[in-house]
Amino acid sequence: MSCVFRYQKKDFDAVVYLQANPFSIEAYLVEEDFFCIEASKADFSDFETQKQDVTAFLKENYAQLKQLVSDGEAWATLDFGIADLISEGEVACQSEYLSAELLRLAGNLGIDIEISRYPVQEEE
Repeated sequence: MSCVFRYQKKDFDAVVYLQANPFSIEAYLVEEDFFCIEASKADFSDFETQKQDVTAFLKENYAQLKQLVSDGEAWATLDFGIADLISEGEVACQSEYLSAELLRLAGNLGIDIEISRYPVQEEE
């Protein structure tokens, strides 16, 4: 998985909520007060597609996300999983860019953004 939307709120029934309010992408890892949605299925090495997918996800689900996060009691984040090119010695510096549109959408919704770097594993 490359970019995951995670949501958690105390005393929130994720199963009941998601049955009544499905997202454009099916949720997984649904727990009592927690759920995840794979906002992008693009590969770790395709950060550009991840950003495009996530921007589309935020736009398509904006009203529902706003309702979920609006009370300030929920924890919501987008976690971009990307290839760690530094540890592989491919580059001396790894800089990543997030568009103003993506930052504005997430920020207006109250959704945090994190970037998790994963070592590149060579295919056998």
